[in-house]
Amino acid sequence: MLARATAADPERRFGSAAEMSEQLWGVLREIHSLRLSREQPEPSTLFAPTSALLDSSLGRIPDLERWLDEEPRPLLASGLPRPERVPLGLPVPFPDAADPGAALLGVPTDSGPRRLIEQLHAFPRPSAEIRLRVCRAYLELGERDAAAEELAIAVELIGSAAPYDWRLSWHRALLRLADGAVADARREFDEVYSALPGEYAPKLALGYCAERLGDHEAAKRFYEAVWQRNRSQGSAAFGLARLRLAAGDRGGAVEILGGVPKVSRHYDAARIAIVRVLSGRLGHPDALPTAEDLAEVRTRLPRLYLDEGRESGPARDRLTAESLEVTLDWAERRSGAGERMGEPAGQARSWRWVRKERVRKGRWVRKGRWVRKGRWVRKGRWVRKGRADLAAEAPRRGTEPASLVYGEWEDENALREELELTLRRLARQADSPEALGVLIDRANAIRPMSRV
Repeated sequence: MLARATAADPERRFGSAAEMSEQLWGVLREIHSLRLSREQPEPSTLFAPTSALLDSSLGRIPDLERWLDEEPRPLLASGLPRPERVPLGLPVPFPDAADPGAALLGVPTDSGPRRLIEQLHAFPRPSAEIRLRVCRAYLELGERDAAAEELAIAVELIGSAAPYDWRLSWHRALLRLADGAVADARREFDEVYSALPGEYAPKLALGYCAERLGDHEAAKRFYEAVWQRNRSQGSAAFGLARLRLAAGDRGGAVEILGGVPKVSRHYDAARIAIVRVLSGRLGHPDALPTAEDLAEVRTRLPRLYLDEGRESGPARDRLTAESLEVTLDWAERRSGAGERMGEPAGQARSWRWVRKERVRKGRWVRKGRWVRKGRWVRKGRWVRKGRADLAAEAPRRGTEPASLVYGEWEDENALREELELTLRRLARQADSPEALGVLIDRANAIRPMSRV
C-alpha cells in the first residue's frame, strides 16, 4: 500500500483519493480478519465473483476409471489443478467503465466462446476491453496464440498507459499459466498485487502459483489472507486444505473444509472433500484413516447432497465404494494383516501386485482374471499371498475399536458383502464389456468365502 502511494514514478501511484481509499479499506479489513480471526467480507468493485473452484479432484466424485485402473490402492490425490486449467477458475476483472465496449460487455450472454468471439469482433469501435474479453474466450478454447494476439492489440489500444495498467498484467499472467510458465505468471500477478493490495483475486492467484512452485509458506500466507477475510472463498479453503494434506495433517484439512459456510457456492464440494479426506490414503498405501475417521465418514456420507438429492444414484455409489474399500483395508490390517473372518490363521488371504505373465502349468490366464494363491497372473493383476508377507508390510491396527468402523455391519464378512453389492452397482455404469468385466471381477474378489 505504501509502496504504491509513494512510488517514484507518479504514473504508478494511485490515480485518485477514492481509488486509494478503496484499497486502504481492503487492507484494513484483511488486517482485522487476520488479527481477530473474524470475517470481514466485502464485494470487490474490480473483480467479478466466479463459480469456478480451484480444485481438480478433491471435491469431486471419483470417475469410474478409478476402479478400472491397475493401481489397487490409489492414494488420495491432492486436487491441485494443472496450470493451464487455472485461468478459467480465477475471478474476472470488471471492464473499465470508460472503455467504449464496457456497456456491451455488461450485457449477460449465454453464447459459447466461439460464438462470443464472432459477436465481439463485430463491435464497430476500437475497444481494449473487448479485446481482453476475446483473449479470455480464446483461452477457454485452448487457442493460446490467438489469445496472445488479442492481448497485443489491447496493449496498442491503451497506448502510453499500458505499462501502468494492471488489467494487462493480469491477462499476461493468464497467458503464462496457459503455457505452464508458473514462475513468470507469479511475477505478473505480483504486479497486480502491488497495484491492488486490498483485493482478493491477486492473492488467490499468487497462492496458487506459490503452491505449484513448492513455496508452501508463501502459499499459506496468501490463502489465509483470502480465507480469513471471507469464508465463502472456497478456492482459498481448498488451497489451505491441500497444504495441510501435504503436511500429513488430515484433521487440519477437515477443519478448514468444514469452515466453508452453507451459503457458499462451494459448500457441497467442500462436504464431498471432507468425506474423501477422512477416508483417503495419504501419501502412502498404508497411511490409512483411524477408526474415528471412518466412523465419521459413515455418518457424513448419507447426508451429502448427491445425484440431485436422490437417496441413491451413480455418484453416491462411487463415493460409497471408495470409502468401503479403505474401510475393508483397515479391517484386514486390524484382523491380522489380511485374515478373513472365520478362516484359519494360516489360510488368511489378501492380494499381491505382481507383473508375471504365465500361470505355473504353462497356461495363459485371460487378462483381468483372478487366480488363487501361488499362481501368476497376466499384466500386473492380483495374486493371493499369505498372512506373514502382508504383516511385514504394515503394522497391526488392533488397538482401535472395530465397532466404530463396522457400525451396522456385524463383521468383516458383512462389510465385504456390502462392498460387493456396491461394486456390482458400479458395474451397471460401465460403458464397455471390458469395463464391465473388470468391475465384476473386482466384486467377485471382494465377496466373502463361502462355507461348505
